[in-house]
Amino acid sequence: MGDGVICLVKRVQGGFYPRVYGIFGHREFALSYDPEQEIIVMVGSSEAVDLALRAVIDPGDEVLIPAPSYIAYEPITHLHGGKIVEVAATIEEQLKLTPQALQAAITPHLIFTS
Repeated sequence: MGDGVICLVKRVQGGFYPRVYGIFGHREFALSYDPEQEIIVMVGSSEAVDLALRAVIDPGDEVLIPAPSYIAYEPITHLHGGKIVEVAATIEEQLKLTPQALQAAITPHLIFTS
């Protein structure tokens, strides 16, 4: 193990956990925002996807999910009452969604993930 990992393990075992809103120095970018109110540091992408979809999905909303896609989209969508609209990204199209495929999937209750 590297020195950084050992140091982190010792800090966690010693009762140190970073604040849930992250370490301030890790949230400084060349943007205009309030880091105390507008930035959330996540432990992983699944947690971030969960919170993002939780914020915008109402039960019954349809969530467009490209196939293939990130493995967490489907279960997180179901967890929050969303309905999945899968759109295939084919090898013939170099795994890119086409405007035609997207247009065919649009409904009044559609939300897009990517």
